[in-house]
Amino acid sequence: MKRIIKMMLIGLLTLAFTSCGTVMESSRKTVNIRVNKKARVMYDGELVGNGKYTSVSVENRSNDKMLTVEDVDTGEVRNVNLDYEFNTWMLLDPLLDWGIISIPVDLINGSHKRLNRRNYYIEFDEDSEKNNS
Repeated sequence: MKRIIKMMLIGLLTLAFTSCGTVMESSRKTVNIRVNKKARVMYDGELVGNGKYTSVSVENRSNDKMLTVEDVDTGEVRNVNLDYEFNTWMLLDPLLDWGIISIPVDLINGSHKRLNRRNYYIEFDEDSEKNNS
């Protein structure tokens, strides 16, 4: 009987120190970048893809990082600011433990926000290549 109570207590403590935003949203998301010309895609200063289509695994909760897309032919650079929104799963936190622990957990680890868009289309000017020739 003590073992069952101990396991239930461990389970309740585990639930108390997690939150709906943390459990329901992963910490990384895949962002798809499509470009009308051959390009290099960089995330946080690191090359993550080449070509017209690239999938990038980005941090779901960090809004200080940026995607940079560079046209291979002309060197033109476009910065892609990732859009974030409020994570609605966080609204269920008060049901879990009246929000006493779960709301601060979501705020501290960044689970209160999530990526709004995950598909981006970048269009470089086709005429810029002709003008440089």
